[in-house]
Amino acid sequence: MASFKFSIGAVNITDYLLVIARKGSDPSTEADRKTIPGPQPETQNISFTGLDAVTYDFDFRESADGTTLGTLLATYVVDVKNQIILA
Repeated sequence: MASFKFSIGAVNITDYLLVIARKGSDPSTEADRKTIPGPQPETQNISFTGLDAVTYDFDFRESADGTTLGTLLATYVVDVKNQIILA
């Protein structure tokens, strides 16, 4: 098993920030999710542990209630095995 950590600065949102991990080989299935209540006035460290050592898509979304997907802000493609952000 592998892990990956994001450090993100202040995000200009007022609701919840969702960070959703999806395997690149199966993007329709959610592997893990982190929910951070807004607003985001300071840097956040977000860790994903217990991941397979493969490529993941990490979606960053603003959510009104912390559950619904809401607005997609960004997606990062990450090679978790080699700890590299690909896109």
